[in-house]
Amino acid sequence: MRLKAKESLGRDVFPVTIAEICPDIKWAKFERQLTIGKHIEVNGLINPIPVSIVDGKPVFSAGGCRIQWAAENGYTEIDAVSVAKNEMLDVMREMRSIELTFLPSRLIEDKTLTANLEALENK
Repeated sequence: MRLKAKESLGRDVFPVTIAEICPDIKWAKFERQLTIGKHIEVNGLINPIPVSIVDGKPVFSAGGCRIQWAAENGYTEIDAVSVAKNEMLDVMREMRSIELTFLPSRLIEDKTLTANLEALENK
């Protein structure tokens, strides 16, 4: 079963298999995950997850909470878009702006986002 996104981030959307991008992952469940999950239940998946293609296979860079919700709710695939490393910064900022519309500020992962963005800028 495929969790389809409502938006496309202006890119071609394609399904990725959750087991392929997150094999044997152990999920944590905190307030952030629960809040994002509830948002998906009410509104559906807004944006696809961004992935990089490495050796012909998708590798997720962001969207772990959405992948977690999909896996826990019986989905085997989730919509994704391919994003080059030099474009990931802009895509992550766009996704963060959507989170700001429904997540309380205490649940926005500023430190993680900042570290991820700085790592991408330095590559």
